[in-house]
Amino acid sequence: MKSASLLFIVCYVFLVGCFFASKERGAKNVGGSCNYKSYAGVAKVVSVKRVDTGQLESEDEYEVKFIFVPTSDIQEPFVLNMIKGPILLLLDDGSLPKKWLLEKYHVEEGSVINCSCMVIESGSCSPILFTFPWSPNNR
Repeated sequence: MKSASLLFIVCYVFLVGCFFASKERGAKNVGGSCNYKSYAGVAKVVSVKRVDTGQLESEDEYEVKFIFVPTSDIQEPFVLNMIKGPILLLLDDGSLPKKWLLEKYHVEEGSVINCSCMVIESGSCSPILFTFPWSPNNR
């Protein structure tokens, strides 16, 4: 009983310490216990291709590829490899965008969209994420 109580107290102190340590860092917490650093930039759309889902055309998804151009130098070398070449645009839920979103935000081949590249600083989440005007955190 004594060792179980001691174990509980040690775990509690550890968890509270981790909580306050993460608050002091000031990094943006995107999901879970992961922290990200944000790099502003633009997405230059290089291709938009309709993916036939077999449903109404308005429900079809689109494969959109873009090149990310940061407005400042990215400090993390691993990110430079990840953003080489065209990047597939995925929504926050991992799906492809639908026609209504492309029309609302004027996404077409050659368009330039303000966005941010979120680079992981700590945790075990996705190493990079992109946020766009339609992302929940930007509305």
